[in-house]
Amino acid sequence: MKRGVNLVSKEYSEAVVETIDILEHTKKEDIEKIPLQLMEFFLKVKSTTYKSNINHNIPLDEQELKPKTLGILGMLYKNYWCNEEEKIEYIEKLKENEIIYQNELSEKYSYDDLFKNRKREINEAVSSNLPIEIKKKNMFEKMIEYIKKFFKKS
Repeated sequence: MKRGVNLVSKEYSEAVVETIDILEHTKKEDIEKIPLQLMEFFLKVKSTTYKSNINHNIPLDEQELKPKTLGILGMLYKNYWCNEEEKIEYIEKLKENEIIYQNELSEKYSYDDLFKNRKREINEAVSSNLPIEIKKKNMFEKMIEYIKKFFKKS
């Protein structure tokens, strides 16, 4: 077993395979901007069993790349391929995307909505399974019922 393989997850080592496949089809001048140590790390930790199924005749944004692959490519773009202006723009876009993502999560898992939806689901389940209407009794009615039961036992 290669040294360093245990340092990364299976998901990451498979993403590295896709990344290497993409880099093999990237301009040489862009590859030369990546530090040799990073390229050696990629070769060290790549999966030996996973096979990339990237179709190089189709643009990358139309393919189903692993999320970790997109992360690695984003890191390479930000750190080695873009100029300072592009880097600032890229970081701002990442921040915007994170805000949008957090808002979507907040809406999807809203504390109030979770309980409203759950209460509605319970009410619908109860009403669809029971053919009779359940009448809630107030405290006074419950007390009278208890007293009647008490005297019937005696």
